[in-house]
Amino acid sequence: MIRIVRVSGLSMSPGMMPGDFAAALNWPASLYRPGQRVLVQHPAFGLIIKRLDAVEEGVVWLSGDSPLSSTREAMGCQPLSALRGRVIAVVRRRRPG
Repeated sequence: MIRIVRVSGLSMSPGMMPGDFAAALNWPASLYRPGQRVLVQHPAFGLIIKRLDAVEEGVVWLSGDSPLSSTREAMGCQPLSALRGRVIAVVRRRRPG
């Protein structure tokens, strides 16, 4: 299943900006790799897009691309089951200029 979500923050900038749309595809747990952008259901932050820093036994570590993002430590490790899909495409919002 593909999920379409609207980007609302700056944590993944400059590659993803507020108003952009991301398509995330359900992905087998065994295929997640560090460096991939993922859709995550976080207990404190809700549904977010982050980059996988590490995939360990049953858990993942996440980070944002921007220095404005919460730190990896603030997000904490999350269960692999919190991943909702791999971001496979981004549609950029038209920007003035």
